[in-house]
Amino acid sequence: MDIYHTKQEPIPKITNIEYLVNRVGTRQGGVLYETTEWICPRKAISAGRFEFGAIVHFEGETGKVNSNTVYVTEMCPSISKFKDLPVVQNRAIELWNETVNYSRLNQSTHTTREFGCFIYLNTGTGEYHCGSTIPGDPIQLTAPGKGTVRFVYSEQSYDPRETFDLIVGTIHSHYPMTWAVHGLERPPGPSKDDNNSDLPGIVYDYSYTVLAGSPVNISNNPMKMYVYGPDRRETP
Repeated sequence: MDIYHTKQEPIPKITNIEYLVNRVGTRQGGVLYETTEWICPRKAISAGRFEFGAIVHFEGETGKVNSNTVYVTEMCPSISKFKDLPVVQNRAIELWNETVNYSRLNQSTHTTREFGCFIYLNTGTGEYHCGSTIPGDPIQLTAPGKGTVRFVYSEQSYDPRETFDLIVGTIHSHYPMTWAVHGLERPPGPSKDDNNSDLPGIVYDYSYTVLAGSPVNISNNPMKMYVYGPDRRETP
């Protein structure tokens, strides 16, 4: 941002600078920070299109001067920023274990379900964390089918001065075929529905096709993380 001073006299003493931010097209925003310094720390990031400006207050008759307006688009992070973090990888294994335990408890009816969660970015600290478990729809492995975890979320176009947990992606597990009816099999990795997701996603699954009756842990068919969907969440 720039402050223009066209007179020949020295610039009067600055008594205060108000740094302003507003989400474009809304009334969300206001004073971000007040100081006498020319540098304003950005204490919270968000995602969206914002306008930044400043009001500089001088002592004496000069009063105050408005800066120009700067437009900035802040994007959601790429999945490459968080997919390999221990907090994400460990959560994927936890979700897989929930699926295995559910399948084992319901083996008499060949019922299983996938489990998932959101991945969040704290906009104040820049740290990532994973949310609570979201159970998927139960399915019976007596015929070909697919599991579904329903990820429902809001746009999250908040006041850019506020710190909040921004949804940046999802994780979910697929399921073992240990207690499926004989003759069934399924391919590994993201499904067609997964690949059409609006959010970057991670699914924890086998490396190769898995057959009914296979043990949960298959020595020549290790588990791995797959990524799918867009590279980053669309900017609100």
